[in-house]
Amino acid sequence: MNKQIEQEKPKRGGSALKRRRRKLKHLLHQLTTDYLPRKQKYEFDNATFGDRNSFSKTDLDATFMRMKEDPMLNGQLKPGYNLQIASQNQFALYYQLFQRPTDTRTLIPFVTHIFKQTPNAVHWIVADAGYGSEANYQKLTDDFQVHYLIPYGMYEKEQTRAYHQDRRKVANWHYDEVNDKYTDLDGITFAFHNYSTRHDRYGYEKQFKIYRTVQYFEDPSREALATTKKGNRRQIGVNYNWLYFKNKAKEQLTSKIGHDLYARRKIEIEPIFADLKTYLKFKRFSVRGLTATNNEMGIALMAENLSKLSKIVKQPDLGPKKSGVNRHRPAIDTTYLFRF
Repeated sequence: MNKQIEQEKPKRGGSALKRRRRKLKHLLHQLTTDYLPRKQKYEFDNATFGDRNSFSKTDLDATFMRMKEDPMLNGQLKPGYNLQIASQNQFALYYQLFQRPTDTRTLIPFVTHIFKQTPNAVHWIVADAGYGSEANYQKLTDDFQVHYLIPYGMYEKEQTRAYHQDRRKVANWHYDEVNDKYTDLDGITFAFHNYSTRHDRYGYEKQFKIYRTVQYFEDPSREALATTKKGNRRQIGVNYNWLYFKNKAKEQLTSKIGHDLYARRKIEIEPIFADLKTYLKFKRFSVRGLTATNNEMGIALMAENLSKLSKIVKQPDLGPKKSGVNRHRPAIDTTYLFRF
């Protein structure tokens, strides 16, 4: 086009090629100064994100999370790392920093990290409900062969009277094992219809059995209860694998040893984080990057362990006693796994 314009003779009304070139120059300028740099930035950001949903510009390895300290009381997000600690007798034995804020997905990588360093390091794993999921229960049972004292999200609520009186809960319905049917409290029968396979956002496969209501041709009132407002058949999905692991978690949590171990969860792990913040004043990292922060965290935990050890060496019976058991000398020699 430039060569054509150079060879073009002046004419009345101006050159159409020049007008066309001005438009193309504008688009080229927009492409080089806006679109291409923005595309390169998006590619860099996506590569930096990985499986995360955010990262900090000042520390690319840090992820934005909701912290315990929230002076503005508005759920402010701050760049940070999710610290996981395995402890026994209030001593930190293992630790690992994670870049994801949710605890559910940190359990299996952390246990794998522990078993790589010390095979068969733990026999019981104790943690709060933030770690309870079907995928975690199955991995701990099948791959690591350990007992777990980890309640799931609805564990406490399922123990309440309101839950047992809720007519909508399938757990309160009658189940006919012979005919594989559920009957709700209104007398509506749900018969097996088909199998269904679903995947969560992280790719974990879940198997469901779908039950649909039977038809009541001669009873319009019951037929109305068996259909939705739009006239579709009501249906429920039951994940029997999840029910199995939930029942197993209940059995272990309500057992004698399970009840005693889980009751000591708070006094076992929470003091470690409290001491880090209160006595060592360790609330922020002084370095950046996952490797550097991991090293600094290890130094801080080692300092805390040495501080506790020196007190025990000087005064072996130091510390309040509860039920005749010294907090530094538990009655059951078991390794715990907890979180912040």
